[in-house]
Amino acid sequence: MWNRTGRVVAVGAAAVVVLAAASLVPSAAWGAEPPLPASPHPARQLPNGLLPAWPQLADHLVVDGTAGGPLHGTLVVVNRGDRPIDLTTRCRPKYGVVLGNATYSPHVVFPATCDTRPLVIPPGTTRLEVRISTTYLMCTRSAPTPSMPPCNGSGPPPLPAGRYRTVLQGSGLALPQPRSVVVSGPR
Repeated sequence: MWNRTGRVVAVGAAAVVVLAAASLVPSAAWGAEPPLPASPHPARQLPNGLLPAWPQLADHLVVDGTAGGPLHGTLVVVNRGDRPIDLTTRCRPKYGVVLGNATYSPHVVFPATCDTRPLVIPPGTTRLEVRISTTYLMCTRSAPTPSMPPCNGSGPPPLPAGRYRTVLQGSGLALPQPRSVVVSGPR
């Protein structure tokens, strides 16, 4: 079983890929002041497709579920400020969470579509639900590599048992990198 504290828990092979939709805040809820823009430094790209976040934003990842099937998680974002923050730049940012370790460092490839609906984080706590896959992100029918194993009959195989850490990835997402959740498989 996965726990809510970020401590090591035992599960079968697990990779985490997350793409999620967030609830929107209607413009009437913004009050007199418009939301802050996505990032205080939008031209500065950080690792994993993230942008610098406003200092009043904090986040953490909660992962729930059992081995052998999709996991469910929540990216909990806290806006300690008094104004909403619109994380949308030109397009609504996409985001995902992956699990990696010393031998496997996947990168989410996001669709090149542009959704112009705003992704607004109001003051207080916002929960972004995420679905978590427990397989490799990609596979091949030709020459396999450590990060791209051979496909099984239904697509990418499950990750082998072992220790993995969560990493938030995005496409211009202005959130802080949450502390990793460590996931461990049976020995």
